Amino acid sequence: MGSPAIRHPTSGIPIWKAFVLPPAVWSGPTWQFSSGDSDPARPLGSRFWTLQPDNGTPATSGLQWIPVAAKDVVDTAGLPVNPAKPPPLPLAAVQQALARLPNQPSDYSPLLKLGQLPTASLIGDAQLQLIIGQVSPFSPGAGGGTGLQNYSGDIVFGLTDSWQITGFYTQADDPLYAPIPTRKNQPENRWDSAGAALRWKVGQSGPVSFALEGALESFSVKSGGTNSVGSSATSCNIFNSNCTTAVENNNLVGSISAPISWQASKQLQFSLTPGVTFLPSSQGNSNGSSQFYGTNLFLGAGASFRPTSRVQFFGSALLPLGPGNNSFNSDLTYSKVPVFSAGMRYSINPRIALEGSLTNGYGATPSTAILALPSSNQILYAGRLIYTPTRPDAPQVQRTSSDERLSFGGLSVANANLIAAGTSRLRASFDSRGNLSTRYNVGFSDEFTFDLEVGQLNPGSNPSSSFAATYMTPGNATVRGAGTALFFSQPRGDAISSALRMSYGRVLGVSEPGYQFVEWINTYQASKTLSLNLNPKLAWSGSQTLYGMGLSANWQLNSWLSVIPEGNLAANGGQSNWTLALRACPSGTFCFDLYGTSALSFQDAGQILTAANPGLGLSIGWKF
Repeated sequence: MGSPAIRHPTSGIPIWKAFVLPPAVWSGPTWQFSSGDSDPARPLGSRFWTLQPDNGTPATSGLQWIPVAAKDVVDTAGLPVNPAKPPPLPLAAVQQALARLPNQPSDYSPLLKLGQLPTASLIGDAQLQLIIGQVSPFSPGAGGGTGLQNYSGDIVFGLTDSWQITGFYTQADDPLYAPIPTRKNQPENRWDSAGAALRWKVGQSGPVSFALEGALESFSVKSGGTNSVGSSATSCNIFNSNCTTAVENNNLVGSISAPISWQASKQLQFSLTPGVTFLPSSQGNSNGSSQFYGTNLFLGAGASFRPTSRVQFFGSALLPLGPGNNSFNSDLTYSKVPVFSAGMRYSINPRIALEGSLTNGYGATPSTAILALPSSNQILYAGRLIYTPTRPDAPQVQRTSSDERLSFGGLSVANANLIAAGTSRLRASFDSRGNLSTRYNVGFSDEFTFDLEVGQLNPGSNPSSSFAATYMTPGNATVRGAGTALFFSQPRGDAISSALRMSYGRVLGVSEPGYQFVEWINTYQASKTLSLNLNPKLAWSGSQTLYGMGLSANWQLNSWLSVIPEGNLAANGGQSNWTLALRACPSGTFCFDLYGTSALSFQDAGQILTAANPGLGLSIGWKF
């Protein structure tokens, strides 16, 4: 059943011989001749071979490739029989070649849950995934600010292919969304939850997978008092009529679910998940107690559709069956409501994915996922960043010296040339007006960076903008964290480089107000020495939104010196400004800027606000 020996197409070295195996042994991809190279008249040893993808059905027979003994060597096309063996490639060269291979569909992580609904999928043996997210109403509600947000963080680790463990923490510390008419002052609110969940893949029958998941968590519920960040007023609570004492209970809660997932095709998966959540039926203190959610049996169903490796759509519905409830309104009347979710995950590459959805589910842990927004059942928006460092990065491209210089970034206008994966960048700036800032960037992927920035306006600053006076309080430090995701890359062959940066942070003052900042960064490298940037941006606080458009250029004068003119055109309460910098880069890892600017600061909203007087400054950047 053997076939003739096959030689290397260029060197003629005898390499492999094919043997047919029975169907029970082989069910994977098959080797076939490349398209256009199956002419039987051509010598077998000069043909090229390619791996054809599995068509999703078990093959009736397959091929196993094994080394050919010297006595079986067939000399074809006059190729030498015993050429000199080429030396092996160094490990670094092999790793570099592997890093340039295109991503495959199997490189991408499965959906572990469909909005609020767990699936039977597991992350895989020794795989690690980090997730940060938030869910929030679209309007601020009675509490004002940016609304009643619930922040979450998850760490998922695959113990084996059949077991995974997840650690999680969530926090919501804003006042209730809807005003409570029966309380003379509106209740403050704080929910904290921390715990772990264990998922076990019980088995699989063809395309159907069965799993069990159990979670145990500490659920801290506080109502009344001074719960929200920066609040100084004492408020009533929702569990008794006492308006001078808060109710604070630490509850041990849990959940059990049994997800069943059916892989109907390569693109389509359905999930059915029955389960139960164990939540307390009341909360209170010595001054009295009242109703809370209680234990709920539930049944959930959902589906996901994956038209491409990068894009996945999902939807789910979760129906509480009682005996408890999962929602209460402004009259503090409890009820059962279905929880729906619909959204999309976009994977920039196998390491980085962004997920957005619409849902009325407010909880972000296995035991609280069934809960609606406290005080008002309504549609919310949810967003998650998923980072899987154990998955392959995007295929690497050769970074030029110009790419490295541009990756030091801009000042008041950013560019889309990100630092490389595994690289860090530290930048410190100060100016003649007494403003200070320090930003640290780290490359989680070639297409995603995270940054943490601390800045402070001079206490003597007198900004004319009410937004600046509230959210960038002079004399107080402002701490902000951000992520930048690259969607298009000119070095990879796209027309332009385009990235999205989103940040959030607070002033570390008495009231600690916060705002969100978003900018769409677009960079076009016109030549080796000139790049142009066009960046729409906005700063949103819930009470006010500033808009701006950043424009800038980076003109390389020689191998180490460049000129960077920048301008921001602002609207809706924003203020237009300019910046002009001279950048010197003595090495590929160190640059410094001498600049003049009329911008209030280079930290997020400060980019679209104006200072009372222009200033001169120095910015120092170091990559390591």
